[in-house]
Amino acid sequence: MRIDKELEKQGFKKKEIKKQFKQGNILLNNHVVDSLSLWVDGQIDILTVNHREIPLTDHHYYMLYKPKGVVTAKTDKKFPTVHDFVPHHQNLFSVGRLDKDTTGFILMTDNGGLGYYLTQEHTNVSKGYQVTVNGLLSKEDILAFEEGIKFLDGTQCKPASLDIIHAGLYESQAFVTISEGHRHQIKKMFLSRGVKVIQLHRQSIGPLILDDRLTIGSYRSLTEQELKSLIMLYRRDE
Repeated sequence: MRIDKELEKQGFKKKEIKKQFKQGNILLNNHVVDSLSLWVDGQIDILTVNHREIPLTDHHYYMLYKPKGVVTAKTDKKFPTVHDFVPHHQNLFSVGRLDKDTTGFILMTDNGGLGYYLTQEHTNVSKGYQVTVNGLLSKEDILAFEEGIKFLDGTQCKPASLDIIHAGLYESQAFVTISEGHRHQIKKMFLSRGVKVIQLHRQSIGPLILDDRLTIGSYRSLTEQELKSLIMLYRRDE
């Protein structure tokens, strides 16, 4: 939650918050706060006002290994959802979406501010995917991704990274890194190059990498170090 919202929750009036901020009396982890919109979390942060420690909200963060055939939704009449695999007693939501047949890393949290930040196009948070396509990939495809793929409907994608792992006439594997999230973006990017995605797996979101010890359908809480890396990512734009 943002610092100003945390302080309001603790009974501070907006005028008092602004006054304490201007006087340099609000400290985050022993450093004078230079923005009241900074996000804080009780699991790793210490916030003080005039040397008084402020109780902070603890949020929940889970790394889920999404199976194939599972939809990214709260409920669905036909298919299991990502919420079937994580604790139900918490008000969790998924950060971004994966298609039903796409596997891999889903971040689940109850922190709306962080979730919003991670999914906004202007923040340029990277997502990494392992991809298998039904045809040959070449250096020309790498260059096209670097320049930015343009869809048939005129949508212009940002430059992306394409690393070819194996190039075969009938099947190729690659690793793709993008920093935006158009609907079915990666599938459309490869279609524009004349090949079809037959397998897609998300491996990373920003600094977080899917734990290779997780089995399909399992989850775990983020570690303190992983949470700190998200905070550093969030605060770089403040």
